[in-house]
Amino acid sequence: MRTKAITGNKADRIIFSCRNMDVSAIPRGTPVLLQITAGTPADTDGLGVVLPSTGGAGSVQSLNFGVTTTALAPGDDGEVVVFGITNGNVQKVTRANSTSSWPSAASVAKGPVKIDVANNIYIPAATSDPTAGYLLDDAPAVAGVTSIAGDTRLIQNIGARILIRTL
Repeated sequence: MRTKAITGNKADRIIFSCRNMDVSAIPRGTPVLLQITAGTPADTDGLGVVLPSTGGAGSVQSLNFGVTTTALAPGDDGEVVVFGITNGNVQKVTRANSTSSWPSAASVAKGPVKIDVANNIYIPAATSDPTAGYLLDDAPAVAGVTSIAGDTRLIQNIGARILIRTL
């Protein structure tokens, strides 16, 4: 790890280099877990990251490492914010299958967020939950929408400002 100070009039963030060791692409704003396993080449220890769904909720091989600053294809090098304010993907609403209509969703108040391991996204957290960050802005309510042909998503997310503090 190299740390460098950048002088200027912008808020400070701590950003580390990373390499997508997952078989899937990792979208921008996605939480990632550090991959440290016996089968991993030594040159990627402290560099390799995977999606939370790959690392698993209680995985000893992976650790919460931050949020990606750009989309990363498998094997790509990139960066993760480990401390500071950045944009993260926050779950807004889900549906059972791609032919179901989207339900309406209440607004989400700013507050603590945690990682939804199954869906690789941030979700609001109870104050007693271990948190991964803090949602800085309220997210507005959304109205229900009829399913649109070709829309296979099961989760709608919003890009929101999150304070990340994984150090």
